[in-house]
Amino acid sequence: MSFPFEPPETENRQRIRPPTRKVRLRIISKGSRKVELVEGTVYLIGSGEDADIRIADDRKVSRVHARLWFEDGLWCLRDLGSNNAILALGPGGYPTPTELREIRGWLPGQGVLLGDTQVWMELVPSAQEVSRGFHGIVGRAPCMKELYKQLEWVGPLAGVMLSGESGTGKTLVAQVLHELSGRKGEFVSINCGAFANAEMADSELFGHVKGAFTHGIKDRLGAFRSADGGTLFLDEFGDLPLDIQVKLLKALEEGWVRPVGSDQRIPVDVRVITATHKNVTQLLAEGKLRKDLYYRVNVFAVHVPALSERFADFPDLIDSLTEKIPLPVVEWAPEAISALAALDMPGNVRELGNWVQRVRAVARGAVPITRAHVEKAIQEARKSAEDSSKERDPGNGTAAKTSPLMVDVSNKTLDALDEEIFRVVLAACGGNKAEAGRRLGIKPSSLKRLIKRLGL
Repeated sequence: MSFPFEPPETENRQRIRPPTRKVRLRIISKGSRKVELVEGTVYLIGSGEDADIRIADDRKVSRVHARLWFEDGLWCLRDLGSNNAILALGPGGYPTPTELREIRGWLPGQGVLLGDTQVWMELVPSAQEVSRGFHGIVGRAPCMKELYKQLEWVGPLAGVMLSGESGTGKTLVAQVLHELSGRKGEFVSINCGAFANAEMADSELFGHVKGAFTHGIKDRLGAFRSADGGTLFLDEFGDLPLDIQVKLLKALEEGWVRPVGSDQRIPVDVRVITATHKNVTQLLAEGKLRKDLYYRVNVFAVHVPALSERFADFPDLIDSLTEKIPLPVVEWAPEAISALAALDMPGNVRELGNWVQRVRAVARGAVPITRAHVEKAIQEARKSAEDSSKERDPGNGTAAKTSPLMVDVSNKTLDALDEEIFRVVLAACGGNKAEAGRRLGIKPSSLKRLIKRLGL
């Protein structure tokens, strides 16, 4: 978004007044941080110790670089004789050659460059936007509300096993269970599928003493002792070797561990939460998961919904994922959100996060992000996959495909796109209109009108 670099005329100031919502600065240097602004306060920005908003990690920022204040309904910024002036930032965060001495009317979505540091003005999320989920989990779809009820109930209890597809956020759910438990120790997360062998699993979980094996050059606590007094989350626990499953069961039942190479029993107080995206019944039938361990850890089963079960959460999820990118928060047009919702995402929320980053890169700072940006990102992803396929097998000529579109988003009105999404979800629900409406978060009255319009 371009800056109104010239000071506005007095009679025009009322017309360009920024929104009455609170604003903040997003400061992007070696990291990213946010500073909420208070009207009536004068801020000195610089690298010196006397600065109210200090940028100490950028040598190109002067000790007292600029002054920021609120006047006549406008946020104003003035250069205080800095060494590097203030540059306006254009779309995508690229600096322009325009040196600014004073800005009157710095609006959300606009940025400046101080030294090598980007400073963006943005809106502070409203209370409604902040409370769009549960303890950091984003989602207000019916299936997510049901999940929150389960978490509140089993929060303080032991023996919780999480199930759900890859990328649905099982680790985040486990963290929330830890918060709700009231336990004072650490939350420790281990991916059991990453262990190369039983020796590595033994050491990572239960620790080892110096000299226990060739590369054991020092003592190691292990996950159980690190989580003493807290919670240990074992993701993909079904991938553990059977002999390690025996040792895990013993630790759970008797409350102690024995590090590799030691004869000492060390008492531990650990709450263990497990998770897997695999078919547990099949693991048990194939003998890959011990039944006694399964019964021990599966006192309470909690299912984490897939993204395909919560279409109504796409706007909140996209906003949340956008805020995590170290760039100014921007708006997404409704048709852009619908276009993303139409993609098949077997990687669930994790894959959605990747798509959000791709679209942001394509949009290069444009406000708002539109369906055209989403379609361009899809085209670039497909081309990249095709090029990669040709490099791997130049003689084949067949290109790998990216996640296919569930619906064609090109050349459609928003109403038509929404109707097609409903048809796809309806088919996935076996023609159950009520279930399709529930998954999409459509109110019963709206669902009736939609069904009538579609002639279903």
